[in-house]
Amino acid sequence: MSTANLGLSFYRNYFDGFWESKRDNKESDEVFFARKHKPIYGFRLNEYSVVTAYRELSQLPGYFTIPLITEYPGLLVGTGYAHEIAAKGATKIGFYFDHTTGLPTIPGSSVKGVLRSAFPRLDLRRIAQKDRTAASLEPLVAYKRAYMREVLLACGLPVDQITDAFIDNVEAEIFEGTDSNNEKIPVTNRFICHDAVVTGIESKRDRDGKTRPANLMGPDFITPHTKETSLIPRHMSEPNPIQLLKVMPGVTFTFTFCAKYAKEKNADGTPKYLLSAEQLEQLCYRLLLDHGAGAKTNVGYGRFRDTRPLTKDVAPASPQNEAATAIVSPTTTVSPRQAATSGYTPPEPAELRQLKRGRKFPARILSVENRQLTVKLHVADWDHPLSFGYFFPDVPKVGDWGEVIIKQVNGRPPNVREIILETNKFIPLF
Repeated sequence: MSTANLGLSFYRNYFDGFWESKRDNKESDEVFFARKHKPIYGFRLNEYSVVTAYRELSQLPGYFTIPLITEYPGLLVGTGYAHEIAAKGATKIGFYFDHTTGLPTIPGSSVKGVLRSAFPRLDLRRIAQKDRTAASLEPLVAYKRAYMREVLLACGLPVDQITDAFIDNVEAEIFEGTDSNNEKIPVTNRFICHDAVVTGIESKRDRDGKTRPANLMGPDFITPHTKETSLIPRHMSEPNPIQLLKVMPGVTFTFTFCAKYAKEKNADGTPKYLLSAEQLEQLCYRLLLDHGAGAKTNVGYGRFRDTRPLTKDVAPASPQNEAATAIVSPTTTVSPRQAATSGYTPPEPAELRQLKRGRKFPARILSVENRQLTVKLHVADWDHPLSFGYFFPDVPKVGDWGEVIIKQVNGRPPNVREIILETNKFIPLF
C-alpha cells in the first residue's frame, strides 16, 4: 500500500537512478520501471483525507456538485505532457496530476470546454468568418441544435420555448456572462467550473472473499502500427505497443460548479435568467454523461456513470404547459384489441440483468405529447413508463411497437433504480 504523492512519483522519482542502473548493468529496464510503478499502481485513496474538503463545496451558496464514476476502460487526462524515454517497460505518455495533492484531476477549463462543445455558437462564428472549413460545419451546427433541443427538453423546458435563438442565448448566458438582453452578468455571479477531483473508489472482492478498495491508477497500452511499406500495408504491419497511465474504472470524480446568477429571481418569484439553478445542474449532468471528459473519448475512455439515481426531470414552470399536460388526449390509451392488431407479437419479456448500455429492447408506446414519447419497456419486473424526446418527422402512434436503445442503467439488478433511453432512437417493429 502506498500513500505517496502520485505527481511526484510519476514525474520526479520515476527516473531517479535510471542512468546509474543502466551504466552499472544492475537490472534490466523492465525490472527497473516495474519497481518504479509499484508506488503508483499500489496507491490507496482511503488514507488521503484532503479530498473531504471538496465535498463541502456543495453546501456553499450558489454551488452544486455532480459525482460521477469512471467506466471501463478508464480515464486519460494530460496525455500531451512529455514523459518519454527510450527504454523498455517505461510509461511513454504523460498524465495530469494536481500539484498540491498529487491526485489525478480534470482541470476546470477542460470541464468547461466539454460543456461548451455541445453548443453551436463558436461554429457559427467560424461560418460567419468564412473559415475554410465553414461548409463542413453547417451539418454539425444542425446536429448540435437538434441535440441541445433534446437535452433542454429533458431538463424540463417547454418545447415551444426551445428555439435556435434560445439555445444561443443559453450558451451566451453560461459561457460569456451575457443575458438575453445583451447585458453583462456581474463577474462574481457568473458560471464557474472548478477542477473535478477524486473523492472515492469502489471496493472489490479479492480471491479470498475480502473486500478492499480498488486501485486508483493502472497501466494500459495503445498499439499504433508502424509506417507502411511498399510490400506491407499499414493495417497488416507489426503493432508498436506504447504503455500509458490511466485512472481505473470505479473511481468517483466530483465535478463542482458555481452559478450564483442562476439563483437570482424576479420580484414575482420567477427565475431572472433563462435557466433556473435546478435546470442548469441537470444540463451539466446530462452533458457530462453524454460527452465524457479527458482524452480518447471516441474510443471509450473518459466515460462516466452516475453515483445516484437521476433525481427528476425538472417540471416546466409554465402554467400553459401544466394545463396542456393535464388534458388527456383520446389517443393516449389503447385497448388490447388495438394492440393485438398492430402487426407485432412481442417475444418473452427480457430480464433486468440483460439490460446493458447500447442494447435494443422492444417497447410499446403509451402516449405521444409535445414531442415526448412515453413507452413501456418489454422487460420483466419493470413496469415504470419511460419518457424521451423525438425529432423525426413521422409521428409515432399510441400502441405501436418499436425497439428502443438503452442509454444508461442506474443500479444493479434486481435493484435497478432508473433506466434512461436514447432520444430519437425509436425503431418501428412492423
